[in-house]
Amino acid sequence: MKTMQDINKKKVPAVRIDPALNKYNDVTLFPEKLEKANAQLKKSGLPKPKKHRS
Repeated sequence: MKTMQDINKKKVPAVRIDPALNKYNDVTLFPEKLEKANAQLKKSGLPKPKKHRS
């Protein structure tokens, strides 16, 4: 079994994504949670970006 140090030395990802999961690309898996999150974003809004001094 490889240790994390061995894995970190190589340029190979430690986790591989299973290509069988591609069938979920265009599917909303949790529509209730999506509706709830969208409602919360509408109420609170997004933070205003800060202007950086140059």
